[in-house]
Amino acid sequence: MARKFEPAALAAVDAAAIHAGDRVVDLATGTGDAALLAAQRGGDVTGIDFEPALLEIAERKARAPCTGRCDGCTARWRSCRSREGQLMSCCGSSA
Repeated sequence: MARKFEPAALAAVDAAAIHAGDRVVDLATGTGDAALLAAQRGGDVTGIDFEPALLEIAERKARAPCTGRCDGCTARWRSCRSREGQLMSCCGSSA
C-alpha cells in the first residue's frame, strides 16, 4: 500500500526543498517514505506515528542493505499516542 503514496511523498519532500542539516519532523510518518527521502537529502529527520508496527517497517526500510535508502543518513522513529499539547514530549529534544 505504501507504494501508492510514494509520488505524494516525493512531491512533499521536493516542495519542502530540504537541505543538508535541516531538521525535519514527519508527523504520521507511517512506513517512513517521506522521512527517508528527506533523510537521503541530508535532513536530520524524526518520523512520528501512533502505530508502532508501521515504525518497525520504517526502521527496516532505513536499514535494508538492498535498498540503501538511508545509508549514512540521520533518521529516528518515535511512537506517540499523543493527546493535545503533548507532541513535543514525543519528539523529545531531537526535533
